Amino acid sequence: MNHLKSSLVLRTLQLQDFATFKQQSISFTEGFNAIVGETGSGKSLILDALQFILGQRADKKFIRKGATFAIIEATFSSTQKEVYDFFNELGFPFEEEIVIKRVIYSNGKSKSFLNNLNCPLSTLTDFSRNFIDLVGQFENQKLLSNTYQLELLDKFAGLPVKEYSAKFFEYKSLFKKLIQLQTKEQENQNRIDYLNFQIEELNNFEPSSEDEKNLNQQKNKLLFQQQNQESITHINALFDGDDSQLGFWDILNKIKNLIPEGTGLKEKLDTAKEELEDINYQLNKLNDEDFEPEQMTAVIDRLDGYQKLKHKFRCETLDFDNVLQGFSSELSTLLSYEQEIQTLNSECSSLKEELYLLASKLHTQRANQSTEFQNELTKEVQALRMDGATIKVSIEKTEELSSQGLTQVQLLAETNKGEGFYPIKDIASGGELSRILLSVRKIIADSDSIGIFLFDEIDTGIGGETALHVGKALSKVSQNSQVLAITHLPQIANFANKLIIVDKKTDKDRTWSEIKEATSQEIKKEISLMTPLQ
Repeated sequence: MNHLKSSLVLRTLQLQDFATFKQQSISFTEGFNAIVGETGSGKSLILDALQFILGQRADKKFIRKGATFAIIEATFSSTQKEVYDFFNELGFPFEEEIVIKRVIYSNGKSKSFLNNLNCPLSTLTDFSRNFIDLVGQFENQKLLSNTYQLELLDKFAGLPVKEYSAKFFEYKSLFKKLIQLQTKEQENQNRIDYLNFQIEELNNFEPSSEDEKNLNQQKNKLLFQQQNQESITHINALFDGDDSQLGFWDILNKIKNLIPEGTGLKEKLDTAKEELEDINYQLNKLNDEDFEPEQMTAVIDRLDGYQKLKHKFRCETLDFDNVLQGFSSELSTLLSYEQEIQTLNSECSSLKEELYLLASKLHTQRANQSTEFQNELTKEVQALRMDGATIKVSIEKTEELSSQGLTQVQLLAETNKGEGFYPIKDIASGGELSRILLSVRKIIADSDSIGIFLFDEIDTGIGGETALHVGKALSKVSQNSQVLAITHLPQIANFANKLIIVDKKTDKDRTWSEIKEATSQEIKKEISLMTPLQ
């Protein structure tokens, strides 16, 4: 049988101080690898180790007693572009082999390595989710997920779901950005109001260094004018006098009256008075421009406005242009959100409309293929000796878009005719779920992207001819993907391309597990030895 189609192959698994394994290397082949051994021999530990390789959290109970740490290392090979792209995008490129190593320490901590580089567990988990499937009494619970059931229908129908998914996540990304911008726009409204107020204040004030200089000159001139006017007024009051005191002119007149005639002093006094009157006139003429207090108030108020702006913006007048430019630039950026929001709204609406068309088309194709899918699946599960079982695909169109479109799928089963159809989660046992999932894998084997299948307890509760059909189904799946299955039934092991036999050894002090590998003619010999052990 040719087993060259598998694009991802587990080549080796090395165990050091892992549970009952002291130092063991296991080789696997393409196709069907059956792991056999007596109960308690440690065969399930192999799948436990692989689960750690595939991202399960470390558990120190698996460290061999007396050891300070356990090491699990697996080597894979792949020729699949998707696998290469997957690791390259994550920053863990490889040429020929993918090497994953886990070190589990006795203090409960662990380290993970991928292609000789430290890596997070999530990377290993993503790897397994994309390319490896573990089917067991607990792991096959994902078959109960409606999302997973729809994925299986899509694979069976070979539908172009990736095109839709890519557009859906593009839409979600755009929509998320739109919500963020809308939220940011609301948060920025106070800032926009503030900027508008500051810009309006600066524009209305129209500050400039030249204006401030002129204002200071006007202030000095007005102050000088005010002081002069006050002095002249005081001088005039001295000359003219008032009700409370005699003026200088009155005093001169009194002096003149005291001077005798013929002395010539009166004439001199008149001449002096005329000179003083002329000087007083000239002084009043020099300051004949009326001082306007309102003008002084206006100048002082505007200069005070400059001081307030300087204090407010912590800068000199020369920098007001930069302040205004900064406010305007920030305001422009914040207001640009409105345009960007409008653009994103338009893009989201257009993309959503396109998604509805694609999703509706997908739903129609799914509905058309669902009957064939349920018929094929019923045929296969009945071949695995679920004789009275009938599988039905319930398919409904939803109103809201999801990552899978507008379709909701639910697998229903009728285990015995006439009893009615119920969701498989309500009526199927663990063993039946494993067989249903195996049947699904068999009918979608040619179109499935999964490279490796790990089957645990696939033979629970079966025997005889049912086991024979399970073995045939596993062999069918192994034509396109590598299969690793734990089994205790020779009917299943007989279809294997390689037997991995786990044997438990004991001496007076310790117990340990050993691996023996059998291929070709050795398989028949080993299978013949299995029968009496059952």
